[in-house]
Amino acid sequence: MPRRSLDPHFENERPEWTERKHELLERTVIPSVEKMKLLGQLALVDGYAGPNEYGGAVQGSTVIMVNATKRLRLKGHQATVFACEPNQKRYQQLVRNLSNAVDSEILVVYNECHTDARPRILQLIGGSPAFVFLDPHGPKDLRLQEDLLPWLRRPKTDVLGIFMGGDGPALGGSLHGTRRV
Repeated sequence: MPRRSLDPHFENERPEWTERKHELLERTVIPSVEKMKLLGQLALVDGYAGPNEYGGAVQGSTVIMVNATKRLRLKGHQATVFACEPNQKRYQQLVRNLSNAVDSEILVVYNECHTDARPRILQLIGGSPAFVFLDPHGPKDLRLQEDLLPWLRRPKTDVLGIFMGGDGPALGGSLHGTRRV
């Protein structure tokens, strides 16, 4: 399900709330992948990638995951990042901003929403451990059955989700704050 247009958000400096989410991701992804690297090849999934550019600076959740993957690869571990971005303009920006990671096959980018790309990602990663970051831009962007439950039911998977309060149909209720499963 494509999310609404938030391009002005990306054109400005990274807002404080986005900065806090990125700090949380950075603090979480490294320990999570460090414990999982012993289990074999790793997959890091950014379900709602965006262009990873704020105010002209390349930064964001996919960048954080790519940097963690580079560190793992330097240590001899196999890891790949998968990012989903359905908006054509943001997808092109993402590919341009992280072209080195795409060219070196550290990053695989899908020009579609997480719900549509997830089955192919799951097929590619098989039983490999996964770290999944789900940060929707609104409560209706994240769907319980299609986006969240397939990861929660999967073994060897850490999910970091930023869930917004609200009574929209996506989750059928309210989840507040951040929940790590």
